[in-house]
Formats: sequence, C-alpha cells, structure tokens
Amino acid sequence: MKNQVMLDGFRDLGEDLAVMVITSGEKLMSTNIKIVKTVMKNKNLCLYVAINQPYSRLKKVMENGRIDTSRVFFIDCITETSGGRSERVRNCLFINSPGSLTELGISITQALQAMPGKKFLFIDALSTLVIYNSSKSIAKFSHFLMTRVKLLGLAGIFMVVEKEMEEILLSQIKQFCDRIIKVN
Repeated sequence: MKNQVMLDGFRDLGEDLAVMVITSGEKLMSTNIKIVKTVMKNKNLCLYVAINQPYSRLKKVMENGRIDTSRVFFIDCITETSGGRSERVRNCLFINSPGSLTELGISITQALQAMPGKKFLFIDALSTLVIYNSSKSIAKFSHFLMTRVKLLGLAGIFMVVEKEMEEILLSQIKQFCDRIIKVN
C-alpha cells in the first residue's frame, strides 16, 4: 500500500525536478516498469537510459506491462559492452559502454532536445555506473544530468539500487536531487 501511494505521486510529477528512487536489486525492474507506466500517463514521451538491462529485454518487459514503447526512446549502454548485437532500431541508440560518460551525456542531451512535447528522463540504474567509472566521475555526471533536466524544464528519475554505492557517493548525489524516495 505504501509503495502504491508513492507510485501515485509520480502521476503528477512536475517539471524541473530531479528525483532519486532507491530500491532493492530484487525490485528494481518491477519498480522501473511501474514508475515509467505511471509517469507516461501524463507525459507524452520517455527517454529511457538503459544501463542495467539491454534494449531487447526492456522492450519485451515494457510491452508485457502494457507500455506503448513507440513513445519511449532508449539509449542502450549495455548491449555492446556485453557482446550483444546492436541492430539499427528506430527508437534506440546504442552507445559503446556505460564507461563512456561523455558519449552518454551528449546522447542524452541531443535526444531530449529532439523529442517534442512533454517528456521525462529515466535512468534505470545510476548505481550500475560504479562498475565502469570512478566515484568522482559518477558524481560529476549525476550533477550534469540533474542540472540538465532542470535547465530543460523536465522531470528526471534516477534509479539507485540500495547498498550498491558507497555512502559518500550516494550523499554527494543526493544533494543534487529535489526529492528522494525509498521503495521497500
């Protein structure tokens, strides 16, 4: 019940807002899908940055969850790193690696600027970046992204798996957020 109240709060997600959602690894995928589905009721488009799961799997999971994937643009950071095939797809851009933060930042900015109408940014697992990048780089990148969504007048949702980040890094990133939500 408590988590449903939290999800209902995403229905009226305002603009210029950076929200960090902290959840367990076991609940990450289901929480991601629930939040995206809820927010898409009021926003036309979603830019979904896939750091944790490949595009091919996410598309299937979203379609099974009755999310219109034609309204989602994906940036897939993991398929090429994992040796998967990155085929040319209309609504997905494949980047080399979650360690390519500059490439990722440029891709996110360009995609957000190209998407018309109401939209939001969804990062599926900010905490997964610790595998590929230094804490300092992740803190800088997080600050860049959270500032970018505010400057563009958008909402940004940043998922974090609890206990995957050092407490000092998590504290640094929290200071850039407008709202922090913990999903049990």
